[in-house]
Parts: sequence; structure tokens; C-alpha cells
Amino acid sequence: MQSDVIQKGCVLAIGNFDGVHKGHQALLKNARKTADERDAPFGVLTFTPHPRRFFQPDLPPGRLTTDVQKQKLLKKHGCDSLPLRILTRTCVT
Repeated sequence: MQSDVIQKGCVLAIGNFDGVHKGHQALLKNARKTADERDAPFGVLTFTPHPRRFFQPDLPPGRLTTDVQKQKLLKKHGCDSLPLRILTRTCVT
């Protein structure tokens, strides 16, 4: 189902969304509203592991939520689809 939503077109928010803080929540609310106005699904594309692992490898990952917790929080904020992109060294270079 998730890939069907993306293929058919949707409003898609892209980001790490670790912790789903108030700034994330405002963005998600706006994206959900836009999706509703366009009669389109709303998806969030997020990443694992945390991108910091590749871009700032000397710093600790500092994750606030696990992938499962993040998915639950994103669904709570109106997300219809949650594709999870697995990051590898090849993806980020």
C-alpha cells in the first residue's frame, strides 16, 4: 500500500523527524491540510539510521525516538504512508 500511495501522487514531507517536536508538528499539520485540499494522500519519507551517522560521524547519534516510536508519532499527526529509507554510505555520497 505505501508504494501505491507514492506512485499515485501525494503530499510528501521529507525529513528525519526525530522526536516529532513542535516545529515538525506544524509542518505535518500544514502538509496534512494541503493533502486534504488536494484530495491526496499524505506521506512522510524518513530515514534510518540517523543521517548524522554519515554527515557528522564523530558525534553521537543522539536519537530521541526509535523507528517504531517515530512511525507511531507520525501516524498520530495524520500521516497516511510512512516509507522508511534505509541510509547507506552509497546513498549519501
